[in-house]
This record gives sequence, C-alpha cells and structure tokens, in this order.
Amino acid sequence: MWVNNMKDFYKIYDIVAEVNTPIFIGAGTTLSKKDYYVDEKEKKIYVVNINKLIKRNGKVLTLYEEYVKNIEKTFNEWIENEAKMYLSADIIKNEFTIYTIDIGNADIRGGTKQINPKRKDNKTNNIEKFIKNAYNEVYLPGSSLKGALRTAILSSELLDDKNSITKDNNLKEVDGVIKSFGDRSIRGFGSKNIEKKYFNKLNRSDNYGDATNDLFSYISVSDSDSINLDSLVLCEKIDVDKEGKEHKLNLIRESIKPKTEIRFKINIQSDKNVYSIESILDKIKMYSNYYLQYYNKNFKLPLTNFTGIYLPIGGGVGYISKTITDEAASDGKGAYYISQILGNIFYKHKHYNDYKDLGFAPRLEKSTKYDNQLVPMGLLEIKKVFEPKTNKFILNI
Repeated sequence: MWVNNMKDFYKIYDIVAEVNTPIFIGAGTTLSKKDYYVDEKEKKIYVVNINKLIKRNGKVLTLYEEYVKNIEKTFNEWIENEAKMYLSADIIKNEFTIYTIDIGNADIRGGTKQINPKRKDNKTNNIEKFIKNAYNEVYLPGSSLKGALRTAILSSELLDDKNSITKDNNLKEVDGVIKSFGDRSIRGFGSKNIEKKYFNKLNRSDNYGDATNDLFSYISVSDSDSINLDSLVLCEKIDVDKEGKEHKLNLIRESIKPKTEIRFKINIQSDKNVYSIESILDKIKMYSNYYLQYYNKNFKLPLTNFTGIYLPIGGGVGYISKTITDEAASDGKGAYYISQILGNIFYKHKHYNDYKDLGFAPRLEKSTKYDNQLVPMGLLEIKKVFEPKTNKFILNI
C-alpha cells in the first residue's frame, strides 16, 4: 500500500536524451602518459591496470620504478625499449587493459619523436577522466543533470520576466557583484538572491531564504543509466574566437560521443504547485534557443541547424551556460558585466574591454573537435519524455 501511495505522491517521467556534442563530467582525476598505451593505427588508447602490471614479476616492477622517474618518456617508449623483454603491445592489450578509448581528433601520440615539437612533451598527453561508478561504468550524475536543469529554468524565468521592477532589482544584484571585486565568491557570479526570488515560493518555512521553500525541493533527478565505456572518445579543449581561429589548450578529456543515448528519470511531487513536465520542457527550449542564438550571433561555429531541446551540461560548456549574468543584466548590458567579472577573475587576460572592443563577452567559445568538425561542448538533446503511470508520451521526437 505504501508503494502505491508513493507512486501517486510523485509524477515520474522517463527521459530519453541523446548526446548531441561531446559531454564531459570530470572525476577530478587524470590519466598521465604513463597510464596508457597508444595504438595509432587503431586510433585507440589502452588504459593500463598498473597495479596488476607491476605484480607480473620483480623485474617488471624494477623497470617500472626506473621508468616513472623519467617524466618525458611515454608508456609506448618504455614497452618498446626497456621492457620489451617482458612486455609487448599484445600482452598489454590482452592482459592489462582496463578499458579502451577512441582517440578521435585529439592530438595524442605514443612516442616523443612524433609529438609536435612546439608543445612541451611532459604537458601534452595528460587526460582528464570522466566520472565513473564503483563498477567503472560511465554515467551522468543526477546532481549534474539537476544543476543544468535548474540553470536552464532560472535563465528562462529571467528572459521571460517583463516586470521592470524585478528586472531593475536583478540588475542591482549584478552591479553589486562588480562593486565587491575583493570577494572571491564572485568567481561564478553569486546568483543566490536572484534564485530565491524565482524559486523560493513554497511556504514550508517562515524564513523566506530557507532552502525548504525552494520549488526544486519537490523535484528530483536520478543518475542516468550506466553508459558503455565504448561510448567514450578523447576530446581536446579548444577555444574559438570571433574570427573562427582555434586556440588549443594542453587539455584532453574523456568525453561521451555524440549519438550516445542517455536515460534518466525526473520525479515531481504531484500534490505541490511546482513546475509541470510540460513547462519544464518549454523553459529548456527557451533557454537552449537563447544559448545557441548567443553563439550564432557572436561566433562562426555552424549552430544554425540545432533545432531541438538542448540542455548544456558538464565541463567545457563555457561561462554563459553556467551563469545567469547576461540574462539578469538584460537590455544589452550583459557584455559589460561579464567582461568586468571575467576581467577580475582572469586579470592577466585583460577581459575588461571586451564589451567595447568586441561588443560581447566572453570573447571565446568553448569548443572541441569531433568527426573533424568544430562543435560546442556539452549539448544534451532531450528526445523522449514518457510517463510510465499513464503510458503517455509527453515528448516523442
């Protein structure tokens, strides 16, 4: 009986989404060039179980201890030289591989002779790892999905707000950030006060600012189903300027490939006056249109064919997708405030005058290259929304 009541208590929706451009959710750990073998013909890297490898025999352990002292030498070089009496590429692949990843368009090489001489060898090949569960399976955390959802809905609320008093107060909040440059909390533009205006509408606590009054306390988002490790591809961090020029950074990430299916659930407490699933989809659509139009207007990436419902998510998606500075400032003032905030955070890059010199900010789009095309990072397209209880499709593209 309790289970049935809980089913009635929540409206549960199954979400089927598709990775449109590579998505990265960081685990906070990296693979160094000593953790993987590169097969350039296969265009794959083999992530090695080092703990298992060094237990093969005492000689391998001794050779490995000497090898790790040389910061420039790659795993390939070690296998092909010092360790060739005991190890080979086939042995590594068949006995010591944890998982493989497609190299994609990432500039990653197995030996120092082949590495671009203009790049520092010891900084070329570190790879940021994608978050994985206890079974070494890739997934999108519910916290990341809910955070992206919250930002999209808040942005759409701001874009749709025609109340001049509220808009003026929002602008004062942003202006207050500029005047508190000594406070490092501005790093992400503290939008808590603005969030409370739009989300703290419940009456569960007499304290208006209490989190229990937040509409999102009645909305939960699950982790995604596990995603096959074969869905990973290496993606470089590439900044693109107004003229379309690429600025590559020494940063490579494990990312989920486009066309990968993502499944998760959204639960909405049905007896409360919170967002319906239909209104959530409408607000995500409004936000994704704004997000893509922003970049279509200021950069030269081919984004005009993006017509679906997109949720920007994960690392490398850029300032605009993580904050609401532009929406809160409104009326064309966003570029000024963004340039001032970024100018303070990244002082040596002199962002202060971007709004004058370029007419927009930030000055670079965060991108990567996949299938030989420059694309923005982190666009998750929502394709199907199904309510199991009623067997009803809310969305079916």
